[in-house]
Amino acid sequence: MSNASISRSAPGPSARRRYVWTASDLIAAASLVAVAALVVIPLINLVRIALSGESDVWPILSPT
Repeated sequence: MSNASISRSAPGPSARRRYVWTASDLIAAASLVAVAALVVIPLINLVRIALSGESDVWPILSPT
């Protein structure tokens, strides 16, 4: 058998490479989630306060 007669089939378009998460990828993802939470949670709380309709909030927020 010669090398020319051996045919290797190339992976088709549906073949996908499996991605393996490394430790640095997991640390980066966890850090990203933590920073996003530090930004989003206060914003959600501000929206909740604004929509609650409490009238006694403005004297606390405005300077005297």
